[in-house]
Amino acid sequence: MPIPQHPLDAIFPIVALDNAGPTYSFLGTGFFVRADSTFMTAKHLLDPHTAADITFIAVDTRGQPATHAIEDVRFSPRYDIAIGRVPTWNLPFPLQLSETEPALNADLITMEFSQTSSQSQPDGSSHLNLIPSARKGHVIRNYMTDSLSITPAPTHVLELSFPALRGASGAPVLAELRHPQPGAVVGLLIANVEHHLMPAQVERIDDHTGVIEERRYFLPLALAISCRHLRAFALENGLLASDPEPPSP
Repeated sequence: MPIPQHPLDAIFPIVALDNAGPTYSFLGTGFFVRADSTFMTAKHLLDPHTAADITFIAVDTRGQPATHAIEDVRFSPRYDIAIGRVPTWNLPFPLQLSETEPALNADLITMEFSQTSSQSQPDGSSHLNLIPSARKGHVIRNYMTDSLSITPAPTHVLELSFPALRGASGAPVLAELRHPQPGAVVGLLIANVEHHLMPAQVERIDDHTGVIEERRYFLPLALAISCRHLRAFALENGLLASDPEPPSP
């Protein structure tokens, strides 16, 4: 399955509509996983504890932007994953969930709305510039962590070679050519991790009295929930056929 030629058929920005305003607040990115407009995103975007006067909206940015209500949202009890539907979306392009995790240093690409900005209007309202972007990188580490506050269970995550910018949460991480399924979703962006670079990246400035300044450098890296959790949640909700049994030893 190739990477979509027209990514805006596969991904969309998610915004919150304040019904009392009405005003829109940009939240992050979602991506379709079935032709019936079922999508996946990060659970923390569609907070189940949000007040009842907030409506979650998918924005179709193909041509003149159009808004569509998000329905039938379900949340993983263990991981930062949510699924929902956008029934009125026309011709979504579903992305395939990978059956295998990517190898260390494997090339990948993300499609997201992390360049989105808000502009104030003369009447006091705000206007969202919903700008899609794609970034290429690779997998630095593939491991399991229990230190993510947004996932209450130990979570298999991919650590990527670039940070997750604001608005990238919920975006798909797609495999490139060396993966058995090019274009398949190998992860879902959820957060950043920040590494303190030691020891060579610590710079000290000395004078005759000793150290007077020390600069420390940090490297922010994106974290993405592994496709193993995405597939498991999709299976639990009937979005995929059952995975085949592993061969007997």
